[in-house]
Amino acid sequence: MLPKPNKLNQMNWLNLLLLKVVDSQSVAVSDFNNDALLDIAVPGLFDSGVVIHFGYLKQVYLKQIILKTGKGSHPVWCAIEDFNNDSKKDIAVENSGTQKTLVFSLDTEFNSFGNQMTYSTNSTPWSVAIGDFNNNTILDLVVTNHGKDNVGIFFGCGNGSFSHQNTFTTGLKSQSSAVAVGYYNNDRLLDIIVTNYGTNDVGVLIGYSSGSFRRCEVFFHLVMDLFRSWFPQMILTMMES
Repeated sequence: MLPKPNKLNQMNWLNLLLLKVVDSQSVAVSDFNNDALLDIAVPGLFDSGVVIHFGYLKQVYLKQIILKTGKGSHPVWCAIEDFNNDSKKDIAVENSGTQKTLVFSLDTEFNSFGNQMTYSTNSTPWSVAIGDFNNNTILDLVVTNHGKDNVGIFFGCGNGSFSHQNTFTTGLKSQSSAVAVGYYNNDRLLDIIVTNYGTNDVGVLIGYSSGSFRRCEVFFHLVMDLFRSWFPQMILTMMES
């Protein structure tokens, strides 16, 4: 039985299931046009673009725009934050086909994206996460480089641009895939956790305040526990044992 429409936005699961997406591997949500309704960003692996579906109060995602990422780009993952401190959401997109990270900045006019900046990963990027890794209150990007067995850090400059990539190995033939950030050893310095497709394990890179990381520590047979709420504490316990 389908749930009744929510009083906040009148959206029901039937409408949500009918929203068309093509060859997508990830999705992100945010309020891009400042109307207090969530919008959806979906990278299209073979569409060479990210589709933004705008939410409506009584109708579901009738309007959309497409952020073109270039021919053969194959966008696979996106993350959303305000990278240039203008109180508007921006989008970072990983493109496996062109081996690049693209950052789109929301223009001063709502519903449109203006500036686009490009950064090379020198590999096949697979996913991206956001955090302040060098404790300067400016957001940075971490990217999994599936083809080079590492993660890459792009340090933010505060104006929407980023530094060249610094890489940290995830292990030989690891083929790093998904990435997340958090305080896994409770020192209030961001750490990185990555799933490794090639070696079927989970790697943890403990962060230092300078934006560098300790050598990747690998834990096996933990993939099924990744989404449980006590997973960070398990990592901490194993590192202390």
